[in-house]
Amino acid sequence: MPCRPAWCGSASCRASAGARARIAGLPPRAALIAFLIPAAILLPFKLLAFWLIARGHGLLGLQVFVIAKIVGTAFLARIFALTRPALLTIGWFARLHAAFTAWRDRVYAYVKSLPAWRAAKAWIATVRGTLRAWYRSRFGN
Repeated sequence: MPCRPAWCGSASCRASAGARARIAGLPPRAALIAFLIPAAILLPFKLLAFWLIARGHGLLGLQVFVIAKIVGTAFLARIFALTRPALLTIGWFARLHAAFTAWRDRVYAYVKSLPAWRAAKAWIATVRGTLRAWYRSRFGN
């Protein structure tokens, strides 16, 4: 993700760009380790969340779990984007990635073919149009 122009002269932006470049330049096995690190770091937080839920602190446990999932997903997505070329040079990872993306595409195609999906898309388009018309009538273009 590129830095905002106001930040690009800052030391943190240069350090972040350097870290991104180092991660992107990792060899395949090191890239795999870098890809798995966020999951390993966040596992204790997820276990803490389940422990809190088991101890009767359901809302707090749910909050910890959701935050851990969001942070973990964000880090994993970013690191995968940086390490994808190196990871896809690992044979078993490339096969697993191809199988997963093919399965994901089939699921998306199936869901998009459902009448409920088409009805929801039409309803959302109607609501957007109504909101857009209301906004324009209230505030102008």
